[in-house]
Amino acid sequence: MATSSGFDDAREFWDQRFAAPEYIFGTEPNAFLSAQAERFKSGDRVLDVACGEGRNSVWLAKLGCQVTGIDISPLALAKARRLADTHGVKVDYREADIRDWQWQPARFDAVACVFIQFAEPAQRTRLFEGIETTLTPGGLLVLQGYTPKQLEYKTGGAAAGGSHVHGGAAAAGVPQSGHPASARARRDAGRRDQACRPLGAH
Repeated sequence: MATSSGFDDAREFWDQRFAAPEYIFGTEPNAFLSAQAERFKSGDRVLDVACGEGRNSVWLAKLGCQVTGIDISPLALAKARRLADTHGVKVDYREADIRDWQWQPARFDAVACVFIQFAEPAQRTRLFEGIETTLTPGGLLVLQGYTPKQLEYKTGGAAAGGSHVHGGAAAAGVPQSGHPASARARRDAGRRDQACRPLGAH
């Protein structure tokens, strides 16, 4: 996972968390992501941002998607590869800092971003511009992030207010070529969920 103003050394921070022998976030996919199963097609090229221990990327691969998972923690990626092997699927895991990721134009049909709370304000513009660049026309962004309400719970990553993603603002980066987006959103507690695809896309 990429760095934030709350972490001096993001790789060290996440390696310490992922060093536990168990899967600290479990091995089942994120509930909001799995609820979007009908939006993914077999063969879709999907980027899983900050894929961690692989629970979401493995689930996407089991749907038949061609998945690339990126994370800054080599310990997380080692666990993700083991999980993929256990389920008999292939995922292209890459060790990368999201700040340095090269967003190739129209490379992916979908991008999954689940709790990417590390993205501080200065990074968000580049992050969401990169996501828009790398999506094919009509591509899908599935995003679950935090609102400032999450700060009250003192969980979910960095405590610095600037490092928590507000999903509503993040979704503004989704529409391509100025087209409005169709979105299904849900607020509960400190969460904001978005699944967005430009209108007219199929």
